[in-house]
Amino acid sequence: NIHLLDKIVGITAMYKNDELIQKKFEELNIDKEDAELFKGLTFKQFINLSLKALYKIIPYMEHGDKYNEACEKAGYDFRDSGEKLVANKGSVLEVIKPEMVTKVPVVNRAVAQFRKVYNAMVRRYGEPDQINLEVGRELKKSYDERKKTEKIQNENALKREQAKKEIEESGIEATSKNILKYRLYQQQDGKCIYSGKVIDINRLYEDGYAEIDHIIPYSRSLDNSQNNKVLCLSEENRMKGNKTPYEYMKDSGRWHDFKVMVGSLYGIGKRKKDNLLNEGFKDREEEFRERNANDNSYIARYVKQYLNDGISFENSSYKNIKNRIQSRSGSLTDYLRHQWGLEKVRSAGDKHHAQDAIVIACATQGMVQYLSGMAGIFENKYALRGENGEAWYNTIKSNVQEPWKGFRNDVEESLSKVFVSRAVRKNASGAAHKDTIISKNDKKSGVEIRGGIAEKDNMFRYDIYKVNEDYKVVPIYVVDLVDKKYRDYYKPVEKGKEPELADEKYFLFSLYPNDFVKIINNENKEYCGYINQYNAQSGQFYIDSVDSSMTFEIGTSTVSIGDFVYYFDETAEVVGYDKNENSIVLSTGRKIEASSKKGEDGNSYKTTISLIKFDNQKKFNISTFKKLKKYQVDPLGFYTEVKTEKRMPLKIKKKIRKCLGE
Repeated sequence: NIHLLDKIVGITAMYKNDELIQKKFEELNIDKEDAELFKGLTFKQFINLSLKALYKIIPYMEHGDKYNEACEKAGYDFRDSGEKLVANKGSVLEVIKPEMVTKVPVVNRAVAQFRKVYNAMVRRYGEPDQINLEVGRELKKSYDERKKTEKIQNENALKREQAKKEIEESGIEATSKNILKYRLYQQQDGKCIYSGKVIDINRLYEDGYAEIDHIIPYSRSLDNSQNNKVLCLSEENRMKGNKTPYEYMKDSGRWHDFKVMVGSLYGIGKRKKDNLLNEGFKDREEEFRERNANDNSYIARYVKQYLNDGISFENSSYKNIKNRIQSRSGSLTDYLRHQWGLEKVRSAGDKHHAQDAIVIACATQGMVQYLSGMAGIFENKYALRGENGEAWYNTIKSNVQEPWKGFRNDVEESLSKVFVSRAVRKNASGAAHKDTIISKNDKKSGVEIRGGIAEKDNMFRYDIYKVNEDYKVVPIYVVDLVDKKYRDYYKPVEKGKEPELADEKYFLFSLYPNDFVKIINNENKEYCGYINQYNAQSGQFYIDSVDSSMTFEIGTSTVSIGDFVYYFDETAEVVGYDKNENSIVLSTGRKIEASSKKGEDGNSYKTTISLIKFDNQKKFNISTFKKLKKYQVDPLGFYTEVKTEKRMPLKIKKKIRKCLGE
């Protein structure tokens, strides 16, 4: 009974709890002996076709038809992945049909934002001829996974800074290569990963002594991640060539000892150990290359299908492009970025995403194959040219050119003109009140619960009023969607004072997190940035700067980007200059790089300093506002001032997690 077996397998695959599996088996009248047998089965993934489709297709295949022939006879197009996500193809993306929307919120949010950005690009700049797609790796993860990744990234950044400091203290230049060598040296307990011999720390940075090696050869895997890199003595690297550790050691009798040694290294993570101990790579080589050359994650495949279903490319003047929508992996982008002399600095703002987009656009399939070939030469340089292999390879490597002359400078210039756009957060979600409950006698403002008062939690909207010359704020909390009591007062109700009721005739506009504002204070100093949060007790707004990598003249405290002027605290005085790093140190601990260039007259010099690291969040007390302006920023970073706005009513909702106005 094939249908019964499919139901059994479905239960075993979907339910992880034995009690639930047993309950479902009992509903199917499966006897206990068979049930115990089926419980022992495990399944890691689902097939791409539904059972309904399989029941139609398989009978034709059993009679000898090929898959495409069986699909056609069953009424399917085998080249089609299924029902179209959208009804029509065109120059812009339509909204996905409701029945085709995924059940994964993070995917739906990413796809909705992607549609906004893509359509905005087409309307302003025209239709593309080809689309190269890479999905940010953090988008595939849950909130908890993203926070865990962020924590690991921060820890790694601290470790890199510590390694840099220790290298410089020893009198060695802290290049990215030297930093990686030092960190791998620490992870491997100071030993060569393949021979187990001790690496002399005093010779670590010496050419021809110790080298960074790809565990699974890059030419065969296209994996350039940190989990595929180890430190080894040069003679071991020469003998290993483009083999995996297993292929290198299996016939020499060293494999068992190597496995024991790898298992004893606590500084190496599971993924790297899996690469080191991989015995079956040869059988899955094409799978690895395909996975690392293209992003085959669910979200990437879904967006790629969305583009295939929704974009026609009819107006393209290039008619011979066969594969117009191609995927690229993050590891490939990392490799190309390094080859082309670009650096990814997450702490310097959001512009590294724009830099990645340029790299992805230039990552042609031919470039992928060329770099793979170069990696193969690198891994076999000594076998091909003996002792002269390194010099020979360096000569060939010089042929790895930028996409065009001056590429790096063009990228940096274009990034300097980017105005970062952030999606406004209008989601009214989270707890309605804080956990701590106090006596009603101690505080009037809050949420009445269990005979006491709890502070409101999760403020998501700020209604701005201007009474005469004073700005006032009505903070809107999640609980205000179900409790009207305090939602129309300026600031919280204070003990012993009458609440000040908001007057609608003074209303200006509402602000949400990530709304862009311009503030002019009582001293006529300007500051622009994205709303981060508002402290109702102190009356302070927290504003995130739109960018944390800016250039301005020494001696000034402002910098202009577009129509906006950014103000920097006057207390940030220059207190020192680091000659080795070409950096000026400010009294607040901020670090900036200094550079000089000749003026137009050929003699005078204009000195500029570029902010590298600083606390890009600033507090503003609303009582000091002389003027507050709100701007609408579109997905491409073009902004317009919001002159007037109607106050949106707060609808009472039973489910307070539902998004306001959406």
